[in-house]
Amino acid sequence: MKLSHSILFVPASNTAIVLNSFIYDVDAIMFDLEDCVALCEKDTAHLIFF
Repeated sequence: MKLSHSILFVPASNTAIVLNSFIYDVDAIMFDLEDCVALCEKDTAHLIFF
């Protein structure tokens, strides 16, 4: 039997998506602070998590 895992990648600059990401039945949630975030929103994304 092959096991499969699911990872949900979430752009950390969107607060609504971050808050709603926990409703999904996934194995892991990755909050992306770099690649999925626009350059002008990177500071905001970092503030949400730090």
